[in-house]
Order: sequence, then C-alpha cells, then structure tokens
Amino acid sequence: MDWRALAGRTGAGREGERNDAEHEGQRGHQDGAQAQPAGLDGGLQLRIGALRERLLDQLAELEARVDFEGARERRIRLATLDVVQDARPLMADLVRFEKERVEAETALANGQRDLQRVQDAARQAVQERQRSQQAAQAQGLQLAREAGGRLRVSGGGQ
Repeated sequence: MDWRALAGRTGAGREGERNDAEHEGQRGHQDGAQAQPAGLDGGLQLRIGALRERLLDQLAELEARVDFEGARERRIRLATLDVVQDARPLMADLVRFEKERVEAETALANGQRDLQRVQDAARQAVQERQRSQQAAQAQGLQLAREAGGRLRVSGGGQ
C-alpha cells in the first residue's frame, strides 16, 4: 500500500484544512499527525489505526525477540568462557600427565634394553660355566682313566 497516496486523502494534506494545521502548530512534533476521517464514518482511519497497532505490536515483539536472542548469545558466550577457564587447569594436568607417560615409557624401554643386556650376559656366563664344567668333567674322566690304567699297570706288576 502506498502511504503517500493515503496522505493525500487524510490529515492536513486535504484542501481547506491546511490552515487548520497551521493553527494547531502549538502542539509538539511528538504528537504526530492527526488523521482526519475520510470515507464513510472514518472507516479508512479505523483500518489504518488498526494496522498501525498491529505493526507496533509486531515491532515490539520483534524487539523483544532480538533482545532475548542477544541476551541468550551473551549467556552462551559467558558460559563458554567459564568452561574454557575451568578447562585450562585440566588441560595443563593432561599435558603434564602425557609428559610423565612418555618419560615412563622411555624409562621402561631403557629398562627393558638393560634387562635384555643382563639376561644376555647371564646366559653367556651360564654357557661358559657349563662349558667349563664339561671341560672339567672331561679332564677328570681323562685323569681317572689315566690313573685307572696306572693302577692296573702298577697293580699287575707286583
């Protein structure tokens, strides 16, 4: 709807009423335009007034929604900041625990290498001892055979 077209039919814009608008200049500009009835029994004025009221109601509702959404966004941002602030010490703990875990795994790996070296050395020592014992047994058997043969030889010559 073209509001300019309506202005030509109502209010101070009609012929013969301009002078009246000038005489009413003592009202403040905040009072707004005073629409004059046009048509049968001011029906157009009533419709415009009703439309104006509906638009003002919708504007008020829209402003309330915008204010509510803005406040909701601020609450969400503040809650997010609170969560981040609360998470910082936890994240520091997590970093510290991860560092300790890596150090423990490194120590474990080093300990496992050291243990493997000790096991290898012990295995070699056991093998050397077993060879040594086998050599001593073989030498003892050899000496016993030699001694047994001497005993027979010495015992047989009596």
